[in-house]
Amino acid sequence: MRHRSQHGFTLIELAVVTAIIGLLVAGAVTGIGALRINAKLKETERALAHVELLLGTFVARNGRLPCPADPDLAPDDAAYAREALDGSGTACAPALQVAGTGIFRGTLPSAALGAPPRELVDGWGHQHFYLVVGSAARPDSLTNGSWARNDAVNEIELWDKADGDASLPARRLLTDRGVAALVSTGPNAHGAFTLEGAQLAAPPATALAERDNQDADVFLVAAGYSDDPATPYDDLVRVYTEDDLLRPLAAEGEVQSKAALTLARMERLVDAIYGYAITQTADPDGANPRTVARVIPLIDEDIDGIADGVMDGHIAGTGRFPWTSLGMAATEAEDAWGNDFVYAIPDARACGAAFGVFSGDDGIWSGSLIGMANAVFTLTSRGPDGAAGGGDDIVITHTLAQALGRLNASGVALD
Repeated sequence: MRHRSQHGFTLIELAVVTAIIGLLVAGAVTGIGALRINAKLKETERALAHVELLLGTFVARNGRLPCPADPDLAPDDAAYAREALDGSGTACAPALQVAGTGIFRGTLPSAALGAPPRELVDGWGHQHFYLVVGSAARPDSLTNGSWARNDAVNEIELWDKADGDASLPARRLLTDRGVAALVSTGPNAHGAFTLEGAQLAAPPATALAERDNQDADVFLVAAGYSDDPATPYDDLVRVYTEDDLLRPLAAEGEVQSKAALTLARMERLVDAIYGYAITQTADPDGANPRTVARVIPLIDEDIDGIADGVMDGHIAGTGRFPWTSLGMAATEAEDAWGNDFVYAIPDARACGAAFGVFSGDDGIWSGSLIGMANAVFTLTSRGPDGAAGGGDDIVITHTLAQALGRLNASGVALD
């Protein structure tokens, strides 16, 4: 008899096959999960880009940033998705201020931005946290130069690690000039608000970076991704400086850049200098027939430490523009970033004999020994960084030749 052998799977073979199938299924599930997360991340990126455009449009129309909306309101609340303003309607509601910092945190006021709330959520359907410097949300604050970083206000800081994270390397400051910020709580949604106003579970106490993005200070964190249950981090953070918001608008002609606004102010100060010179006649040689010259205003050296804008009686050097003595407002003597203009008189002879006993060559006139190519005065804006030098200063210098030409063009008689 012939025997036909029959072969089946042994238990070991079945176990191996089952393990392989399990690995394949797990990999497929993991892959699908990663694809879904990537899709949600892309949705969030698109939402953030859309919000940036809406914020720019709002600034172009209103000259300011919007105040946040209260994130824990239900859709049937009359204030839902609307700017939370104080009683005057010109400032953000105190209830949303971050621990007295002057920075306000809530969610995007979609009604003010002209978009349905559902269009402005992140990829997981949660509201973005929206932070704004309160002074930058006041009427026309961004386009008329009435707000600046040196007005004793905090700005939003972005770091690569949490405050209190002692790990090495030490944490690094990415920017300290933020006027607005957006935060998505990412896939884990720690602390996120739903569109219905419900807040989800907060980040664990050990998640320092995620907690920094929601606590009561001005520090935000853009850290590396972590799926460690103790120290998770998957937030998406965007911090916008004033230049980030205004530069594209200025390039499109929607708003006047702060550099252009500063130049316009400087030209008004130049007009004031020559307006003063027209009224101030000096007789440099003290002889007859009289020699007519003109003199420019003195500097405010701030010797007494009081910002009074009054000419201090010193005839040359560097100081502030004497706005009070020329009947101007203090803000007219500041650039659009809120810094005092630097007013310099390199040569004492430009101030003339009306302010002391000098030689017969004082004042602005054709015989002055200042020298035609030498400066009579200089006005300087220290630019966005508020510091001298650095390549962003704006300087206007008028030589004796320019001064004579300007005064002669005004119909002023000069010897």
